[in-house]
Amino acid sequence: MRKDTRWAPGLIVRIEDESLNGSWMIRSASRETIRLACLDGRTVVNENCEKLEQLSERGSVTFLSEEYWKGDIVFRDYPEHIQYEVARRLKYVQGFLASDHRKKSRKKLEPIISRVSCEIEDQSPPKPSTLINWINSYEKQGMKAKGLIPLHAKKGNRLIKLHPIVVGIIKAVKEQFYNKNKMSAKTAWRKVEAKVLQHNLNLEEHNYLKIPAYSTVKYHLDKVRYVDKVRTRSGENIGRYEGADYEIAPVSTRILERVEADHTKLDIFVLDDDRKTLLGKPCLSALIDHYSKMIVGIQVSFEEPSYASVSLAIASSLLSKEKILRDHGVLGEWPAHGLMEELVTDNGPEFWGNDLEATLETIGTVLHYAPVRSPNYKGSIERFFRTVNTVFLDAQPGKTNGNKDSKSEYKAQFEADLTFSEFRTKFLDWIVNHYHLSPGEDGVSPLDKWKACLCDFPVPEEDEKFVETSLMCTDVRTLQRWGIQFEKLKYNSALLRDIYRRDGVSELRIKYSPFDLSHIYVEDDLNGMYIKVPCENYEYASGLTLYAHKRVLKRVRDKSRETLSNAVLQEAKIRLYADAESIHQRNARRKTQVVANKEARLAGVGISSNIESVNLEPTREVVVVGMNDEGFYEVEVWND
Repeated sequence: MRKDTRWAPGLIVRIEDESLNGSWMIRSASRETIRLACLDGRTVVNENCEKLEQLSERGSVTFLSEEYWKGDIVFRDYPEHIQYEVARRLKYVQGFLASDHRKKSRKKLEPIISRVSCEIEDQSPPKPSTLINWINSYEKQGMKAKGLIPLHAKKGNRLIKLHPIVVGIIKAVKEQFYNKNKMSAKTAWRKVEAKVLQHNLNLEEHNYLKIPAYSTVKYHLDKVRYVDKVRTRSGENIGRYEGADYEIAPVSTRILERVEADHTKLDIFVLDDDRKTLLGKPCLSALIDHYSKMIVGIQVSFEEPSYASVSLAIASSLLSKEKILRDHGVLGEWPAHGLMEELVTDNGPEFWGNDLEATLETIGTVLHYAPVRSPNYKGSIERFFRTVNTVFLDAQPGKTNGNKDSKSEYKAQFEADLTFSEFRTKFLDWIVNHYHLSPGEDGVSPLDKWKACLCDFPVPEEDEKFVETSLMCTDVRTLQRWGIQFEKLKYNSALLRDIYRRDGVSELRIKYSPFDLSHIYVEDDLNGMYIKVPCENYEYASGLTLYAHKRVLKRVRDKSRETLSNAVLQEAKIRLYADAESIHQRNARRKTQVVANKEARLAGVGISSNIESVNLEPTREVVVVGMNDEGFYEVEVWND
């Protein structure tokens, strides 16, 4: 922020310049740049401070707050008592102008004042000197009534009258006042009082500094922008929320132009498919088309909000829904699929990772974050979640109604009757045969709206391999002589050793699936391809999810095991799954069951096969011919 408060945000300046001609609101100010917003609301520019200062020195910049005649406010916008006062003054001025006298002397003006005061029945006529000031202001404003507007707020000496030492004390206390401890203004005044008294102890009585009044201290404390006050006293998050633009979601004109995404934990308990024991509440990740209100992608599982759950939902949105409907035995149409132009999300940490940005760049989608604490900006997905809770879940056994009161007689756990598979099938059927067929506010159902737009904007089928490989997680690891280490697991192969012989120790990009750590894919940027590299501890990593692996590592660390051998990891893995199984067995024996969300996530309940391990090598055959003088392999390539 510029120390020069003359360029404070919120002030309006009128600039007369070829490039900046017009009135501008100062939006923000730094030491080098001032951000100006045109009053028409369409143009925002960043201007150099030195240039604006030069324009100010030439008289090309006018601050409306400093302008004598109140900027652009017109006469009819003033309060009634101000308009009455202007009309009164105008009568006296017109009385002078209507006379034959042009000399503004006391002798000439007194008869005019006496006559006009009698005509308008004015009990407090002005003195000749006051009338002279009115006449001069009227003429200065081009014979307009604007020159007669009372400017009482502009009167008086506006310089700080406090002693410089007192001003310094108030500034020091002001820094303490704008802190998260939220000191009261009264306490701040007492601190100022104490510091002034302490200073006076070393002075003679005639040199004592005067203690400022409470109103004076509060006046100086309040000379701060509201947003800065909130930020310093209530925290950065609330400050950003208060200062953020209150945006309304833009209007979309076609399908897949704008898609909104979000997560929610469903208010229902479900059971394990095999044991019929309590699992817990599943999480729903959903993507909705803003134009048609069609659900383009969903993922119901026990995976916590993360890139893994986001990628599964995105994969579902890109691919055809025929397979998922067929697998669950759901009859109906669900034609929504295809690449979206813009994906709108909130500011959750799962949407801020590098993996999501890299993925969307690969498929050509723009990622857009909603303003802080502005649920209306992605209102379509919020309304869908509300509809799920109030319409679909309301009729299902095991719904919680959001009730967290342990003393409540209603226990949702005891009412749970649907297995996870049954619940997911019912949910898909409800989306396809109820939600998509229900008329919206315009009287048209999401399905009909999608089909109508599909005629003008056909959506091509996406290649499943392209989708699956694009949505795999990306990271960078160092290639060593023994291979690559990822999450304490070592990966190596003959081809990877060939790359090491060629490049030595180097940083390589890898792709991996968070649902199967048995192998990774390593980018060979020289040849423009990925190679599949298996885990050396394949028996342990086969079919192992990243979540399960991290829980195994935690168990090993808790036992202070330094060597991560195959036997140690395998033992911890077996015990981890055995403990999960024991929870299910315990639930089967007892009436009061405990939720098993972590165990369901460990078993990958609900994880679809959208992101499976696929062969990332391109469809071509690479034949090694020999090694050239520089130590690189010479190859011949044939496309299939």
